[in-house]
Amino acid sequence: MIVAALLVAAAAQAAATTGAGWLNVPISVPQAGMGEVSVAGRDVLRAWSNPALLADRGTRGEVALNGGSLLGGGRSVFALGAGWQVSPRWTFGAALSFSSLAFDGVDEYGDPTGTRVDRGTAAGAAMAAWSPGAVRIGVALKGVSDSVAADSASGVAADAGVAWRAGGLTVAAAARNFGPKLRTGAGGDEMMPLEFRGGLGYTWPVLGLSIAVEQTVADLARGGGAGAEWWLTPRFAVRAGVAGFGADNGISATGGLSARFGVFGLDYAAQTHTLGLTHRMSVSFAFGREPLAPSAEPAALPEAVEVAAAPAAEPIAPPPRRKPGSMNVAVAELSPQNVSAGDAAVISDILRGELVRLGAFAVVEKQNMDKILAEQGFQQTGCSSEECAVKLGKILNVHRMVVGSFGKLLDSYLLNARVIDVETGRVIYADRAAGRTVEDLQDAVVGLAKRLGKVLK
Repeated sequence: MIVAALLVAAAAQAAATTGAGWLNVPISVPQAGMGEVSVAGRDVLRAWSNPALLADRGTRGEVALNGGSLLGGGRSVFALGAGWQVSPRWTFGAALSFSSLAFDGVDEYGDPTGTRVDRGTAAGAAMAAWSPGAVRIGVALKGVSDSVAADSASGVAADAGVAWRAGGLTVAAAARNFGPKLRTGAGGDEMMPLEFRGGLGYTWPVLGLSIAVEQTVADLARGGGAGAEWWLTPRFAVRAGVAGFGADNGISATGGLSARFGVFGLDYAAQTHTLGLTHRMSVSFAFGREPLAPSAEPAALPEAVEVAAAPAAEPIAPPPRRKPGSMNVAVAELSPQNVSAGDAAVISDILRGELVRLGAFAVVEKQNMDKILAEQGFQQTGCSSEECAVKLGKILNVHRMVVGSFGKLLDSYLLNARVIDVETGRVIYADRAAGRTVEDLQDAVVGLAKRLGKVLK
């Protein structure tokens, strides 16, 4: 894909021109297979098109390496990217892109000159993204270099992007390649290929299906793309799309496949073009746990474990007083299903915090609950039945208990919650929240807490 775009740009200009339109070409292989749209998906190299998407991945850290070629050989492209979420709100990354090709030179009228011209391009970027909540803001600073035959140009550029996610909806926009003119070897200047892009996508976590559309404007040239991604299983996905809506070079069809084997991933993409079929492949390595939730601090879980295991050294605070027209409520630790107990504890605390945020009733704080249970010698791990919830609720002196489970089914996270009346032992309400990532789930938990709040009043 990148090579085809380079060939078109080089042939349309002249063998002696430098040009840097290649800066606007996506280097993400999944993105290439999905109509070149950057809005949907999680891989780190989508940040090349919009640095805000650096914070929008499925794991805390990722490294991706890819390469590709155009049928016929002699033309290749290479890209390397990495990203790491260092805190709940900050993610940093870097990307490198190289390409080389040889093509038949043409004159200013487009006629062959009978000469063979070599072209080499390179760019490196340092990126940072800030995600205070549903909003992501990203910036990138990159050095660029482009050479055709004996002519070359180099310089620096900056990108900026923003994205907003709520539930399964993502809206994103980016402005790219701002900065001084490229300095050529001949002492002249060349403008950077400015680009503006914006689009939206939607994901159905339970189905594993994503769709997206995006519009791009680059130096008065317009183009658009649309695509879909479907994870048939947690390990295998297919993609399809169209790229080039409104572009001078016409519309091209795209497609791709992905496979995941634990922390390793393989991606393939193909794109049609008048010059031939382009192929791209990548290998990725994901490391670290799921992304840190914006409202969760890295040390929250270890502190909770220490409190639960430590003896009650301080006087036990009494249960919260019932507010007029409200209930005293406690949230039991969710039972882990195909996830770690630590992950379930974090999600339990997020749900507890959202109920506290509503301010409509008194919620037993986790530390207070741990002290009371430690004093009574009660172990709440795995307490999800009505009988256990009633016993736990009576110890905590509350009117309603929220119990349930947190687990992973195929490629989605599920939180199942039930509200139990401690006095009667009856389940008076049941609901659930789902998300493809912990981040998606956190957005769904906000809505779940609001619905629970109406029942708990």
